[in-house]
Amino acid sequence: MNVTVLVGGVGGARFLQGVQNALGIVGGESLEKYEGPHRITAVVNVGDDVWMHGLRICPDLDTCMYTLGGGIDTERGWGHAGETWNAKEELAAYGAKPDWFGLGDRDIATHLIRSQMLRTGYPLSAITEALCNRWNPGVALLPVSDDRSETHVVITDPEDGEQKAIHFQEWWVRHRAQVETHSFAHVGAEQAKPAPGVVEAIDGADIVLIAPSNPVVSVGAILAVPGIRGALRTTAAKVVGLSPVIDGKPLRGMADECLEVIGVETTSEAIGRHYGARSINGILDGWLVDEGDTADIDGVDVRSIPLLMTSPKRPQNGSNGFRDRRSRTVTEPGTEASRDRNHSPGDHSPGAAIEVIPVLGLPEFRPGDDLAAAVVDATPWIESGDVVVVTSKVFSKVEGASFPRPPIRKSATQHDASWWIRRPSASWHARAAL
Repeated sequence: MNVTVLVGGVGGARFLQGVQNALGIVGGESLEKYEGPHRITAVVNVGDDVWMHGLRICPDLDTCMYTLGGGIDTERGWGHAGETWNAKEELAAYGAKPDWFGLGDRDIATHLIRSQMLRTGYPLSAITEALCNRWNPGVALLPVSDDRSETHVVITDPEDGEQKAIHFQEWWVRHRAQVETHSFAHVGAEQAKPAPGVVEAIDGADIVLIAPSNPVVSVGAILAVPGIRGALRTTAAKVVGLSPVIDGKPLRGMADECLEVIGVETTSEAIGRHYGARSINGILDGWLVDEGDTADIDGVDVRSIPLLMTSPKRPQNGSNGFRDRRSRTVTEPGTEASRDRNHSPGDHSPGAAIEVIPVLGLPEFRPGDDLAAAVVDATPWIESGDVVVVTSKVFSKVEGASFPRPPIRKSATQHDASWWIRRPSASWHARAAL
């Protein structure tokens, strides 16, 4: 299966991890050596890209590369793991501007290589491919364009009261979006062209996913590049978007501030309508919203499923496979239970952090399959005292305890869309066992 995903930064990178897990792809493996049946291509926003201190910084590309390659700072969700800030301190000592944007020492190495190659004449797409040779993200990362297409923001300057345009990074990092804001502009987008392979990845996909990234400055910046909307509208693949709204608010970032500027409510329905249906000049065939949420969008098949994800620990620094088996600690960070696995609890209190660990690589089960043997083979890391949770559907399948569903009258559109709704949902349902 060829899956193409339109993504932004932190949220988009984590969503790509979910897609990888659903397809059984592990980061840390070179794309050239991967022989599996699935391929993921990520078309990544470049609207955040900026020159700082003579270096070209591509935040979303780097966040995807570090996250999928095991080099991300997992606490912040961006930047390099094990980062130090000596260069930032030295720049501040010299009084260098801007002083509101921090460059980590490790991160600077990436920016130096990129900037040197840009000045030599290499396009951003070729540079990204070269950088990924170190990190082996397991996903083909494509900048949406090799050309300049930067997001700028028109604000009222809090110092002199005049309207002016500033780079998105200044609006986001320096002002935290807390200034009077009038509009967004994608500078250079009109002259930009899709990077090599981008239109082909959309045209040749079996499914195109719109990640739950910021609809305005991530997905919107991708759509601002001429040729992207056209490719989405003409591809034979279904185009399915995921709402970034959970429990009435965006899961990450400041999407609500961005949506307010363009006059769109922060609801799944409003964002889905903002994207629109392919049948009426939009880009969506399907729209997934969180369980309990609803949306009525003309021409779009809307489904409600659990969208909140947990991700397994990624391979570190380009290593193959997982260095350890642990995934996500469910207890609050900083609590005694999350710090001390030998914590002595009081009555009914948790003895230690609870870890949810997905079991990857399990087959599609059929009647008579040896479920226990399959789980044991897939979990060489299992320890005494671990609890294995298996869904009732899996037991029903191996025991043959199923029956045909009676026919249901559906429209042709619903029949056509039924195949894609099942596979995306696997990313968030822990397909076989947790």
